[in-house]
Amino acid sequence: MGRYDLDATPVTEVDARVTLGIKGPNGAPTGKDRFWVTLPTLAPAEFTSGQGKKHKSDVHPLHPAFERWHKEATAEERRSLLVTIEAASIDRAVQLGRAAPKAPGGRETPNKGDWCRSTERGWAEAWDFDRGLYERRACAQAACPQAAICKPKIVMRARLTWADRWADLPSVRFLLRSRGWGSAGGGKGLVDELDEVWLGRVCAAYGIPVPSPDTPEARREVGIPDWCATGLRLRLELREHTKDSRRWWAVHTFLVGTVEEWLASQPALTATRASRPPARTPAPADVEADEVFGVAPPRKREPGDDDDDDDGEDQPELTPRQQAAVDYLTKTGTPIALASARVGGRLAWQWSEEDLATIKGWLTVRQREAKNGAV
Repeated sequence: MGRYDLDATPVTEVDARVTLGIKGPNGAPTGKDRFWVTLPTLAPAEFTSGQGKKHKSDVHPLHPAFERWHKEATAEERRSLLVTIEAASIDRAVQLGRAAPKAPGGRETPNKGDWCRSTERGWAEAWDFDRGLYERRACAQAACPQAAICKPKIVMRARLTWADRWADLPSVRFLLRSRGWGSAGGGKGLVDELDEVWLGRVCAAYGIPVPSPDTPEARREVGIPDWCATGLRLRLELREHTKDSRRWWAVHTFLVGTVEEWLASQPALTATRASRPPARTPAPADVEADEVFGVAPPRKREPGDDDDDDDGEDQPELTPRQQAAVDYLTKTGTPIALASARVGGRLAWQWSEEDLATIKGWLTVRQREAKNGAV
């Protein structure tokens, strides 16, 4: 995920918002089992509580262009939406990760935005109240001391597309936000899968190894281009989840068509990869990541680093869970480039970057042993 903040999208850049549920007559959320299309702007509304007390609150009114869909579509029809990505970069269309709305103790940022938010693999931005800006730091994910206040987050900006009896509805640009684990995990699983497939194609075409560690900086260092998201067609589905007495709905993200069709739609690769990496924004020199999160930023791979761990002696020891993953990937003959998506599937976010790096390292050893006839 890049440094572009989709959550700060001006209302002038979208025509609608897609939500799960709206406020009912008493102000409580209702209809969370279906999608709703609202206006991007807020308007005052009055609600009456069960005790007859009236109160006012700002809400996003229902979009008048979709009145027929809201009234006539069945609940099942309103649990599925077709959308098309317009941005060239997936980072400008789908933002996935974690975010803490408030700092420890409940302190809010001046603009009421997230106090801390993950920005890309292994990194996060946290608001520094003394300096009045976001500082880039290493993100420890579930191991972060503040993980208890950090929630998953998905923000999507795309265009609604319609078919069948709803084909006459307007195709509008929309913004969708969700903080559910299921919604964020499903979106991340799909994006990661496409990213892994693309990385495998590029590395095979250029005859280069997969960057290790696999970070945006490492990819730029060796000249791996980003894949194009323009025209990517997705289907958003609401699905019910239950656990004990709890019941909730989450957005699941699916690719329309096959991965092979998507890959074939990508622009052809140039004869040679980029000879010089583009300029990038380094982390602030005066910020020590391990002071706050207790972990060091990923080490930059230096020239001369050994790419071949022939016997795996340089690989970290596997945990039982990692061992099971390596055994499964070896048995199924999974390519290195697809390891992350295959292990986690649509729940790949449950594995840390360190887990995935270890699994990929040992999978490389296993595949090399098999190729060389090792027992």
